[in-house]
Amino acid sequence: MWVIVFAVVLLGSAWTVLRAWDGLTQVTETGVRRAARNRVDLRESSALIDLLERKEGLLAEGFAAAERGDAAARERVLAALDGVNGDIARLEEERPALLAGEEARERGLAALLRAAELGFGVLGAAGAGYALWLFAVSVL
Repeated sequence: MWVIVFAVVLLGSAWTVLRAWDGLTQVTETGVRRAARNRVDLRESSALIDLLERKEGLLAEGFAAAERGDAAARERVLAALDGVNGDIARLEEERPALLAGEEARERGLAALLRAAELGFGVLGAAGAGYALWLFAVSVL
């Protein structure tokens, strides 16, 4: 009877160790890059939407100034549009740096996940060792 119980405990702990190892192998570099890219895209999208809304407002203001024949307002709007276009170009230039930062953050989170999974694997192995010890104590 005890042999069956300890065999089940050992199989359960071995299963836990295998599941922990499987979890370690599922956290891949591709997943890290994909998560980082998605986070950067989301940030960029919200910033780009704000800039495009500002640009739309400036275009409407410039159109109204052109209809009125107000050259000073038109020049001011064109200068503001150049600034918005520069901000959009800056967003595109900053993308690699943002992506590298997010990838580093995701790698850190993946390492933390691996450590937690290894901890659970160690606990499973310790449970198996304890079961073997109990078996040895009860038999001897």
